[in-house]
Amino acid sequence: MATKPIKPVSDFSERCDGPNSRGKWLGISRLTRVPDAGWPVREACQFHVLPEEKAAGQKIIAAYREQEALAEQHNADGRQREMDALGNGGGVHGFERSRLRKEIEQCDRETFLGAQQRMTELREAAIALAKPIFERLVTEFDKELNATAIAREAELGKMGLAIYSDKLDQRGVQVREFALHVDPVINGWQARREIARSTAITLNHRNSIGATQYLCSDETGPFPFSWLA
Repeated sequence: MATKPIKPVSDFSERCDGPNSRGKWLGISRLTRVPDAGWPVREACQFHVLPEEKAAGQKIIAAYREQEALAEQHNADGRQREMDALGNGGGVHGFERSRLRKEIEQCDRETFLGAQQRMTELREAAIALAKPIFERLVTEFDKELNATAIAREAELGKMGLAIYSDKLDQRGVQVREFALHVDPVINGWQARREIARSTAITLNHRNSIGATQYLCSDETGPFPFSWLA
């Protein structure tokens, strides 16, 4: 029979998907911003990625980059916009317009649309791969938060300081305030857990490739948590 994990006395039940999370950073009302210590570093995330997930993610990224290059090679609309931006002046612009016209003639519509369709499929595959990894990170980061909080509570006890205090708020309602809720390191651990949860919830076609790249490769690029920055 599995034993329940030991939890700290302090309450860290605030979540980004809770009923009171709307309009608040990560659903944690006492945080006005993501703590500096709260951003999950790449090494901490990749530590919990399984070898087969890493291999699958690298295949997705490689295939996506290939289709991305193919789509750009046959992107007639993009080249037309470039040519329109050059205006009607002579000189160097004339050579640029001539180059762009030749490149447009070589563009193939079906190849371009096929690459776009394949990229959409790969973004879907990236969502399917990355989402369970971020959900696993929530569990692992929660364990680490609890372990750190338990250690800090023990330190408070040794110093003869209270772990929490009960008092009345401005409405006359009794509330419990925890000392660790003002600890910047503990706040960072809690924020890190909720950033992973938020990313799992908000994975979509715009950030799935960046998230998979961050989790499974050494390739630099989009920061998957940039929506919080």
